[in-house]
Amino acid sequence: MALTSSNHNGKLIIVSFPLFKEYVVNFKDVWVELLELRKEDFIGGEIEHIEFPRGIYRGPIVSLVIENDKLVVTTEWTARRAMDADGNPTGDWRKVEREGATQFTYELRQGIISEPRDIGETRHIRYTHYPYPFSRVTWIPAGDEKLDPAEVEGL
Repeated sequence: MALTSSNHNGKLIIVSFPLFKEYVVNFKDVWVELLELRKEDFIGGEIEHIEFPRGIYRGPIVSLVIENDKLVVTTEWTARRAMDADGNPTGDWRKVEREGATQFTYELRQGIISEPRDIGETRHIRYTHYPYPFSRVTWIPAGDEKLDPAEVEGL
């Protein structure tokens, strides 16, 4: 069964083929369902948050929760790598030392965050966070590729 989706007046409409049944779902519910079904796949995995033009942030996920209509991803530590004007990574990974560096918070509202997308056989989840700075976020499941802590200056 294939699914397609579209937005209508703040609701996510999911159409199921070939039965052509239409379901109207609250946007936040899509994220709640994702965490209910897949949360354990990503605890121990990593988040990669690319914030153009500021840099690439990455760290091991220790928790994924929804609090007050916000998705909160907490990492054990967070590393940053700079980017050039074309968005290419430059320099070395460095531990981010500022307060709150281990929490990524995303408002669960259409126009602020896209719906999550599974990006194929890798089981990665990707979404986009708006407005400026534009961010593309990928959750990498546990047991998959990881940033080696030995490559992070300051860890």
